[in-house]
Amino acid sequence: EIMLHMPHISHMPHFMRSMHMPKFAKRLEHTVGHELGTIEHKISKEMKPMETAYDAVYDGLNSPDYNKYPELGGNSIDAINSNALHVFLLVVGATTIGLCLDPCLSKCWTPGRPRLWSLFLLIASYGLLVPGLSSVVLSFDIIANIVGHRINIQPDVTQDTCTESVYGLIKLLYETGSNIGAEMVFFYAIVVPAAKLLLLATGELLRFSPSRCGVAVSRTCIVTVQHISKWASPDMFAYIMLVHLIRDLDNFPLILTAGRLDEGFTCFSVF
Repeated sequence: EIMLHMPHISHMPHFMRSMHMPKFAKRLEHTVGHELGTIEHKISKEMKPMETAYDAVYDGLNSPDYNKYPELGGNSIDAINSNALHVFLLVVGATTIGLCLDPCLSKCWTPGRPRLWSLFLLIASYGLLVPGLSSVVLSFDIIANIVGHRINIQPDVTQDTCTESVYGLIKLLYETGSNIGAEMVFFYAIVVPAAKLLLLATGELLRFSPSRCGVAVSRTCIVTVQHISKWASPDMFAYIMLVHLIRDLDNFPLILTAGRLDEGFTCFSVF
């Protein structure tokens, strides 16, 4: 065995005399190996999140639906078109029935009252208001493709798409801090139609009032309805603008957007 021999120094013991090289080398190898193992473990620990992210990006880029446009909720395009046709036939049919009944009931109808066809048209229109408010009015979704990840961007992350009726849209606007927008939609979609119906009913009840004051109130109600009818549908244009803005954000393949107006919009616009 190789021995380490050091020159003797006076008053100093030969502490290295018994040190053998194989033992020293083995001890050194063990120490270096332990340090290298510790460093390797730390590197592996630091690299694990990067490996996980790399795998996620790779899987995302190779996913079959990575560049697929989002699927919207609500009704299909065929169902929306079919509903629009039914709505059109309902309004035309109600008006036609009124026209046919006008000659038959003209004798028992008080002169000066609205014609039956206009009354039937009014009833059909307000009949469409109920599904116009409660049915799906619009649906949209925005997908951002960022480094292999499909990120769904919409107000409610618990839903796959933003599919709302007028009531749901008002609630959504309030919950997301758009209080003015919610109040405007509520005013034009609910308050104005209700006020118009109330004014029309009041005007007809007082049309032949024995007092001049009653007749004046009736005339005022009818004129007011004629005026507010000209600006009673800005919310309808707001729905159109919203869907247009969503579609205009599309920038394939980074941003994928989809949006459409549903049957609730059809009923409300015909109303």
